Amino acid sequence: MRIVRVKKPVTKDSIFRLYSDTKPFTGAAAMILAEEGLLNLNDPVSKYLPSFKNPLVVQHTRVRQGPPEISNTLPARREITIRDCLANTTGLATFRKAPHWMTSKFKKIHR
Repeated sequence: MRIVRVKKPVTKDSIFRLYSDTKPFTGAAAMILAEEGLLNLNDPVSKYLPSFKNPLVVQHTRVRQGPPEISNTLPARREITIRDCLANTTGLATFRKAPHWMTSKFKKIHR
C-alpha cells in the first residue's frame, strides 16, 4: 500500500522515501564495477584501504558474574572482503551495535 490509512495502492509512478540512501547506491555502483571487471568482490578491502591489512579480533573471557572481559586480541582467520562489506558481514563492531560491555573497553584497547 502506498498510503496505508486510506488504502491507496502502489502505482507505477509511486515515490518512496529511502532511508540510509548510500547503501543501495553504493551496492549498485559496486555491482556495475564488478560486471565491468573493474572490481572483484572477493578482493580483500586492504587492496584499497591498506590499514585493513592484518586485522585483529577481540577475544573475550566469560566471568561468573557480570559482563565478559576482553582478554586479548588475535589475528583474524582472514581479511575482510568487498563481498563482506556489501553483505554487512564484516564483523566490525560499532558503538551503536556493539554490546555496552565491549564499547566501554574500546578505550583500553586503543591506547
